Amino acid sequence: MAVAESTEASSRVWYLIEEGQGLRVGRARSAGATSIPLEAGFYVEPEAAAPLIRAVERALSEGADPDRYEESDAPLGRGRSPSGDAGPRRLGLVTGDPRMIQLCRDTERLAPSDATVLLLGESGTGKELFAKALHGLNRVRSAAPLEAINCAAIPSELLESELFGFERGAFTGAYRARVGRIERANGGTLFLDEIGELPLEVQAKLLRFLQQRTVQRLGGRREIPVDVRVVCATNRDLVERMGEGAFRDDFYYRVAEVQLRLPPLRERPGDPALIAHALLKGMVRQHKARARKLGSDALAVIAAYRWPGNVRELENALRRAVILSEGGAIRAEDLGLPLPRSLTVQRDLPRLREVRDEAERRVVAEALGRCNGNISRAATELGVTRPTIYELLAKHGMR
Repeated sequence: MAVAESTEASSRVWYLIEEGQGLRVGRARSAGATSIPLEAGFYVEPEAAAPLIRAVERALSEGADPDRYEESDAPLGRGRSPSGDAGPRRLGLVTGDPRMIQLCRDTERLAPSDATVLLLGESGTGKELFAKALHGLNRVRSAAPLEAINCAAIPSELLESELFGFERGAFTGAYRARVGRIERANGGTLFLDEIGELPLEVQAKLLRFLQQRTVQRLGGRREIPVDVRVVCATNRDLVERMGEGAFRDDFYYRVAEVQLRLPPLRERPGDPALIAHALLKGMVRQHKARARKLGSDALAVIAAYRWPGNVRELENALRRAVILSEGGAIRAEDLGLPLPRSLTVQRDLPRLREVRDEAERRVVAEALGRCNGNISRAATELGVTRPTIYELLAKHGMR
């Protein structure tokens, strides 16, 4: 993650604020209690990452008001590191984890090559994102297609024809020839997801393709040359699969020229909160939701939860909370996750505004219910004017 610095007076304070899928450096109009010195345009080194993450989490958990900030001209991550790479932002990542930052650097260095890359990691860790980056950061191949195929989603009896294509009359129902996914990726990148689920016979044919760089369609005799870069991904232990006889040794060593192992979200301290804040703004806009920030109890749950489904699970939990939350801030209960013991023993006291808003919503709703929706009668019963009722309905989205 790259950061920017202030070149003005030392009293100027920089903040990190979310923007879409990334973060921007914001400059506070009035200095607050949460700040940290940042270096211009360089990655945060591992020893400096922890205090930065803590500062960001603390600022966000304190419910900083976005209206107090003005954006700087440079998005977080656009600066280059001393080694010349641009980092997580170019890959569409939000991270402060040193290992993820190093993986971004490795990906940028690998992208211009034609090396076959094997992406390893649990489901939801971002393997497809890295595959797209390897394709998109290659100036030559990015102009051609990226063909992605989920090897576990296609029945084994159809997988071979899907990959290699077939000629007319190759089998019953083959009324016309069809180009396979490998040919369609010519000049670009072939992404084989869930490669650990490939049947042995398809592994053998793919091995031959990787060795000769030609394909033979089903029912055909012609060898068709194909220029394609291959990227594979799996959440399985392929060494264990080889021991079981379910994965060919020679195929493994061919696809694993370079291995990139993506750490699970639970091993990336601070990243769940950063990612949640980066996703929140887009979700609020998409669903036209009232909740515009994460409460301190929600942040505590996000930090404590193990995230077995990784970023995909975090995104689902946050979307649920954005849609179902009734207040201006997302609470721990809105996430639908197990609460840490510290929160179940001693919960944060609600803020006065939240208590008042909830009371107003309840009283107005009950009055309208008793008066069968009649605004004038409800206003009389509550001792307020009709315009006041309309204002409360608009304020709390009850129209």
